[in-house]
Amino acid sequence: MGRFGLPDDWNDRHDRFIARAEALDIERETIVKLVKERYPILRYTVITLDMLDRRIQALDQSGNDYFRAGSIQRCAELKAKFKAKRREKEQAEERELMAKHKAYKDAQKKEDEEEAGQETEQVRAGVTD
Repeated sequence: MGRFGLPDDWNDRHDRFIARAEALDIERETIVKLVKERYPILRYTVITLDMLDRRIQALDQSGNDYFRAGSIQRCAELKAKFKAKRREKEQAEERELMAKHKAYKDAQKKEDEEEAGQETEQVRAGVTD
């Protein structure tokens, strides 16, 4: 067994992978599954959550840049999500404004039609100003 009880075949590629997955906020159980899927050499080895937790903590405290790539990707995803929500809100506000404008125009048109109808009635009755 290697570092933190991890298999002897564990190396920096695996460290980078788990650090990136951690930075992307992937659940630890899923990280274990992904490591075994991505790296066939580790497929049949025992990797517990405790082993993974201890390794991630050690990587976090070691001052390397392993978490950087995942953090950058996570920030980009959050930024895109924020922009999409903002755009959705702006579109909803625009739809609401257009609906209010249409309601105002419809009310104005109805008022104009009523005034025109009253004028027609007055003309028919022979009353003019």
